[in-house]
Formats: sequence, structure tokens, C-alpha cells
Amino acid sequence: MQSKLIVACAVLLFVPHALLGYNTASSEDLLGYANSLVAQRDYYRGISVLKYVAYFAEDQQTKAVCLFKIGEAYQKSRKYKSSVEYLERYLDGAAEDTLRYRTYMYLGSNYLQLSRYHEAFASFSRAEEMKNDGAGLIWAAYGTVQQGKFDAASDLLRSIVRDHAGEDIAVSSQEVLQEIANYQASRRSARTASVLSALCPGLGQLYARHYYDAAQAFVLVSGFAYMTYASFRLGALNEQSHLVTGLSAAVAGIFHYANILGAGRTAAYRNQRDLDRSLKRMRFLIRSNSGLAPGLGFSFSL
Repeated sequence: MQSKLIVACAVLLFVPHALLGYNTASSEDLLGYANSLVAQRDYYRGISVLKYVAYFAEDQQTKAVCLFKIGEAYQKSRKYKSSVEYLERYLDGAAEDTLRYRTYMYLGSNYLQLSRYHEAFASFSRAEEMKNDGAGLIWAAYGTVQQGKFDAASDLLRSIVRDHAGEDIAVSSQEVLQEIANYQASRRSARTASVLSALCPGLGQLYARHYYDAAQAFVLVSGFAYMTYASFRLGALNEQSHLVTGLSAAVAGIFHYANILGAGRTAAYRNQRDLDRSLKRMRFLIRSNSGLAPGLGFSFSL
């Protein structure tokens, strides 16, 4: 019984390697196989093959290339923390070569997705130092916009326009600058919205261009305010208790307070929605020149 179990385990261990050709294929063949798997978005199997090659590779260069490709595959499969781990391991042991530029760009993209903006800026800056093509700088500007630092981002973009005049990256930077200007012109102040709604229910929502919310706030607050006035007049004429008046006033006050808070939040929501749309347009403008769309991976082949 034990011998049969041992044979079965040996078969289970041997068959996958035999089917994949791990035992006979060269490192170059396995790397090519991994490339094709990743190209077909079969990231799990592609990464498994790359880890196998990295483990058994005898020369450090092959190991380093595998680490880079594992990090790249993890980035494309949106496993950003795993991608950072392998790309940093690649940087620790790799010699100066063309892959280091891509590595810093990948790291910057991963850090953007993880909202680690300081590290993203540092990685894109390192990439820019290596190639000085404007691609690292324009993505650093994009990450700066994500943080709401529009003036700092505009300064970076103007430097690209100045240093790369006549190039496609300068054209994209100018278009992103215009997108930032358009967004800033359309922004609504949450404080102003709240003050306006305090003066007149729904006016802040109207300022934020949320017309349905403006109408709803005006009807509710003014309706209960009128009920408060009417019940007070009725109670005064009939010399009755003002309990209903007090309840109506309390409800009107609650709705008015909610109207003031809602106006500020409506303006903030509108700003965030517009910023998301602007960032989407910025990504579209930048992608054609930098070869990178954060979250989607590079156009570089493996």
C-alpha cells in the first residue's frame, strides 16, 4: 500500500513538469513560454514559470531578469504590493541596464495605485534622471494632481513644455495644463455653498449645480418653516398650546441644518467627481507619449 502511494505521489509531481517541459527546456525557452502566457494575460501561470526559472537559474543575470518580469507581470495583473516586492529585489541585485528605467516607472505606477505619492514621485524622478524624456516627470505631475497640489503640478508640466519644446510630450503637457485650468475654474467652494444654503435653503446646492437637491432642500425647509408660522398663528388666535409649533420648529431646524451640511458635501462631491473625470482625461492624454497607464501596465513588451 505504501509503495503504491509513493508511486502515485511521484507521478503527480513528475507529470506537471513533464507536460510543461521544465525538465528539458532551456531557460530561454521557458522565458519565451512565460512571455507568451503573460501576453495572453495568463499571469498566474506566467509568474509560476518565471519563479521556477529564477529558482533554478545558475547565473545572476537570468535571476535578475526573472525578478523584473515577475514584478512586471504582477503590475499588469494589478497585484501592486507583490510587484513592488519583486521590482525592489531586482533593483537590489541588478546591474545598470535599460531595465532599471522601466523598473522605476513600474514602481512609480504601483505607488500611485497604493496612494504612496511621495514614493511614486521619487521613483518617477529617478526614471526621469536616467532618460530625461519627460515621461517620468509628466507622471510625477499626474500624481501631484491626485494630491490636489495643482500649482506644483502645473510647475512640473511647464518645465516639460520648456525643456521639450516641439516634442509630443510637450504637447501632452500643455493639454494637461489646460485640463488642470479647466478643472480649477469649475471648482465650487464647500464653504461658500454652506453659507449660501444658510442664507436661503437650497441656494448652496444650486451653486454646486445639483438642481434636484436644491429644489428638495428649499421645499422641505420652507415647508416646515411655514408650518411653524401657521401653527404659531393658529395657536395665538385660539389661545392653545404651542406644542405643535415647537415640534414644527424643531423639524424645520433639523432640515435646515442638514441643508447647510448637505450643501458643503454636495460641492465637495461635485469637485471630486469632476477631478476623477479630469484625471481620466489626463491619463488618456499622457498614455500615448509615456507608454504607461497606471493600473493597466506598460506598452513595453516583456
